[in-house]
Amino acid sequence: MAGTSFLLSTIRTYALGIMLVDSVIGLGLWIAGELFPPVAATMIISPPYASLFGLLASWLIYREKSGAWFAALVFYALQIPSYYSSDFHFSHQAGLSFTETIQLAHGILVLNYLGIVGLIATVFILLCRPRRNNEPQ
Repeated sequence: MAGTSFLLSTIRTYALGIMLVDSVIGLGLWIAGELFPPVAATMIISPPYASLFGLLASWLIYREKSGAWFAALVFYALQIPSYYSSDFHFSHQAGLSFTETIQLAHGILVLNYLGIVGLIATVFILLCRPRRNNEPQ
């Protein structure tokens, strides 16, 4: 049982660190795009909402608040899909992304593998976390 606790603690630490780095890089890219418009013209920079939400989730996890890992779940779930077409644009990626681009008939779908891995790690943490006395089994 001690090995499982160590594994869970290690995964929690890495998940928190990656989320924090992802959020800070995303916020830095957004600030750089606002300060240097010629740079922003060559890149598609998402609004800072995902990055700010990631910072909030990281802070909640660090402070061990209840519901913090559910915020991480939402943070990673928002980053997985991005869709670009001539009349619609959906992207809430923060700073880091390893993506697969899929050409569709009406647009481009982008899947973020870092978001998928983060979502899987967060679900694992939520399933393996110790239960409190008032939580249902």
